[in-house]
Amino acid sequence: MFSAAGIIIPVIIHLWNRKQGKTLKVGSISLLTESYKQQAKNIQLKERLLLLLRSLIVLLLAFLISHPVWNKQRNIEGQKGWILIEKNALKETYARFHPLIDSLIFQKYEFHFFYDGFQKSELSEALKEKTDSLSVNNISYWRLLSSLNQQVPASLPVYLFTTNSITRFTGKRPELAMNLQWYLYTPKDSVSQWLAKAYMMGKDSVRLVSATSGPFGRSFAFKSAPFNEIILSQNPGLPVSYPAHKQVTVDTGTLKLTIFTDKYFTDASYVKAALEAIRQYTKRK
Repeated sequence: MFSAAGIIIPVIIHLWNRKQGKTLKVGSISLLTESYKQQAKNIQLKERLLLLLRSLIVLLLAFLISHPVWNKQRNIEGQKGWILIEKNALKETYARFHPLIDSLIFQKYEFHFFYDGFQKSELSEALKEKTDSLSVNNISYWRLLSSLNQQVPASLPVYLFTTNSITRFTGKRPELAMNLQWYLYTPKDSVSQWLAKAYMMGKDSVRLVSATSGPFGRSFAFKSAPFNEIILSQNPGLPVSYPAHKQVTVDTGTLKLTIFTDKYFTDASYVKAALEAIRQYTKRK
């Protein structure tokens, strides 16, 4: 706390700000000659309460600038370590890491929920509860780890099991002094697939565009299929469904594009070549 050294400022101001002496006219100075030689004396501090008040203000500002944190650690006497799992993903997390988790439980590690307060619980009882249907916990991992860092000492082994959802890594990453082992996984329900669109390629084939969305982004895949491999209903618009996908309407039209060139004929040829490449790749009419 180098800012606390600023306490010297009010001391300097207090010593510097001494009152000027007054001139007293007297008839004779004969009686003052001896006292003049003893003028130098120890400086005495006056208005000590004011000096104390100024010093306390500087110390208070230094205290606030340092952003103090109340570090209240739990009593861990006799504890082997902690296991932390999110409550709303307890069953899926346990299914993925149960050999390691069971081994830690056998070694007398304590189980806690990875949530505000880090509630202690019995894993066997927690697994019997219907917790997977609870609302998703959206608290930042960084915030929870910062709070955990204040409650457990650096010597305590901590095993943390969470998803790798990018939305949970928000805010500033904290500096941790923990014996932390962190295991991440991609949850099953975070990856979804669906049929994005379908359009006619010719008289007897359909081009299917399927989409896949996951934690790392979204991608599209193209597949050509004849009519005998897909299910077509008799409703107008040729709705089509593909295995494990929702039904979409087949686009039977032809996409027509017009390029207005004005005097930029060379640029227009580049645009036309790009459109031709898209047509060849997508097989769209």
